[in-house]
Amino acid sequence: MTRVFFLAANLCFTHAFHAAEAVLHSSERQTLSAEYAQAEPKKHVPAPLPKGVLPKGKNGQALNLDFEEGTLEDWTAKGKAFAGQPIKGEITSNRKFGEDKTAKPQGKFWLGGFEKLFDAPTGTLTSSSFQVTHPFAVFRIGGGSHAETRVELARADTGAVFFKISGRDSEAMRPTVIDLRAHSGKQIFIRVIDEYTGAWGHVNFDDFRFYAKRPRFANAVQPPAPQAFEQTLLEGASAEAAAKAMKLPPGFRAIVAAAEPDVMQPIAFTLDHRGRMWVAEAYSYP
Repeated sequence: MTRVFFLAANLCFTHAFHAAEAVLHSSERQTLSAEYAQAEPKKHVPAPLPKGVLPKGKNGQALNLDFEEGTLEDWTAKGKAFAGQPIKGEITSNRKFGEDKTAKPQGKFWLGGFEKLFDAPTGTLTSSSFQVTHPFAVFRIGGGSHAETRVELARADTGAVFFKISGRDSEAMRPTVIDLRAHSGKQIFIRVIDEYTGAWGHVNFDDFRFYAKRPRFANAVQPPAPQAFEQTLLEGASAEAAAKAMKLPPGFRAIVAAAEPDVMQPIAFTLDHRGRMWVAEAYSYP
């Protein structure tokens, strides 16, 4: 009788032990699962990009500077570089060199210089002029890095170009930020230029918009700072204005004696014993 009771008690104890162990393991699993879920890195959700506004034309309507009309309305094309534009949708893998290429347009339509006629054609695409109503602007730029494949911003009153940028030899368009505070209230226009026929001889462009504050983009690009020898001084100024801007020692003054077209492409000059200036010109390479 004692053995039976001891065996039953032992079985009850063993069952209770295993039940407690199962509960403990279940609790441990729940704890580990909760800790794992808490420790697991959260899925990265990128912050929404700032949204600007399209410039308005003289009729008060938003200009088609993002090409979402599916046409080149509000643009004037010269040459053949932009025939058949804009492009709808992303770059397809079955186009020439299209494998693994992406343009990253902002909407359904964008300007893709290579997509229709490749690199051979040249031309320009100029927007309607519009008033600068915000201190900053952004557009997307891609394509060739050549000086001949670029996007310019220019003043409508003088035609002077105050901003220009080229792509990075990449189809993927990246935003560039422009400070327009010096041109507030003025009329400006956009000019897309393709004058290069070799490799990467095209421009990708999309979505020009105004911003009330300077927007921040992780992948923004800016034109390279010009080197000292590349900076143009008094470009387009008259000879008289150039002489007036000269920095001379005290007691000296500069007087314009001759200018273009009387003197063209001077390469050297000298003064003789009578005070006369002799200028050598070269119209072509020897």
